[in-house]
Amino acid sequence: MADKTDRELLELAAKAAGMVGWRWAGSKFRLLQMIDPSRPKETGSKGPAWNPLTDSGDALELAVKLGIGIELHHDWIYSATRHRTEYFTRYEEAHKSDPLAATRRAIVLAAAAIGSAMVDKL
Repeated sequence: MADKTDRELLELAAKAAGMVGWRWAGSKFRLLQMIDPSRPKETGSKGPAWNPLTDSGDALELAVKLGIGIELHHDWIYSATRHRTEYFTRYEEAHKSDPLAATRRAIVLAAAAIGSAMVDKL
């Protein structure tokens, strides 16, 4: 997952969370829900933006929805989850001076792993 861009991580995490009809909002670095995903240019977006990389509320909801566990340690934050019968590796993020940002990223990494597995099964 480390080789993925933030956009790819968000799109995979949204897939894992069952979020359909969301699109990348470019320079604002977030996903927006589409009124009609089949015609994005004509219908625009609705509702709030979603970005669990920058919004702690979005990250917490994602973790709860997908059953992502978090372990806090002195210098690292670990996330782990089990999706159905498949186990995913733990993801770790060094938190340095921003443990909240590292926690959000660890959650998104675990969610993106679930989304990636879902894509691989198609």
